Amino acid sequence: MLNLDCADVRIMDRTFKIFGHADDRWFQSLKANGQHTEFDHSKLRHIIKDGDICLDLGANLGTMTLAIAMATPAGHVYAYEASQETTEALKQTIRANGLINATAFAAAVGRPDQLMKFFDVPRMRAGGHCVPDDDDHNRSIHEPETARMYEVRTKSVDQIVAELGLSRVDFIKIDVEGAELDVLDGARDTLMRFKPTVMMEFNSFAFLMIREIVPRHALKKIMAIFDKVYYFENRNGDLMQLAKTEDNLERFLQHNLTEGFVDDLLCAFDERNIRIDRMRPSAESSAIPLDPASPPQTEHASNKKALTALSPAEAAAEIERLRGELAAVRASTSWRITKPLRWLKGHTGNLAAG
Repeated sequence: MLNLDCADVRIMDRTFKIFGHADDRWFQSLKANGQHTEFDHSKLRHIIKDGDICLDLGANLGTMTLAIAMATPAGHVYAYEASQETTEALKQTIRANGLINATAFAAAVGRPDQLMKFFDVPRMRAGGHCVPDDDDHNRSIHEPETARMYEVRTKSVDQIVAELGLSRVDFIKIDVEGAELDVLDGARDTLMRFKPTVMMEFNSFAFLMIREIVPRHALKKIMAIFDKVYYFENRNGDLMQLAKTEDNLERFLQHNLTEGFVDDLLCAFDERNIRIDRMRPSAESSAIPLDPASPPQTEHASNKKALTALSPAEAAAEIERLRGELAAVRASTSWRITKPLRWLKGHTGNLAAG
């Protein structure tokens, strides 16, 4: 039995008990913040409808699993995580919160029956990743001194659908640290038959450093599979359509490579795109607000408005929480890696202005 730590974490309108490991920095940051800040889970209510059958691939500790389960109480979410220990924590979370519409499995998802090296990273379990068994990559890019490597055999989405006996799949979330294209290759039949909406991480750093994939090539392959591709502006902002033109792709890639390497894509087929199409932007804007009743605000303006509505004590506590989030970002691997790019971007702007 693993000795697990527990955190109270707010997801949508409910506080969950989430279990994790004391030596996992990602979990400890989640525990300190009391909420997941990388993505606004409430947006899932506009993407997933109640009764949907969903797959969460690369579930980690399950913040997205829980959010998906809330979005489809009459449906089900099947969560897959490559790390055995992390999966045990996720199963404990599901049991502790009494979720009957979520099930967790320990399996690496990718192409069918491919032998891979899996790097389990105890101090940053969200960074666990796979490379092909014949790859000469034998050290993790995250915490190489403490990461553990062992062999796993991947399971494809098509195999999962057959094993579970699913008659449909409505939504798939993919976050597998650079192996997203493997997952899509192993989901060809599922994508063709069921036309699910797919939300996937686009992580240029993982593509390049883990799988030696050129991000431009990865993006073009994704764009070729789906009828329409969107991304969330700055991950937590408005939904933006990524038009299939060279100029648009280049602008997206440039922003991705200079602003932290990570974006979340929402990929759709026409048959599953009706609700998104109803939220068309005005001619003046390329954004698609997820809540048409609420005009979009910048994060700064939204925070400022929220702080003014609090008592002095509550505002002070909120400021401390935001300072903690900022400290966690500045301590992250991606912040350190992108420092030269941020410096170059700032100095290029100054040179252009001069």
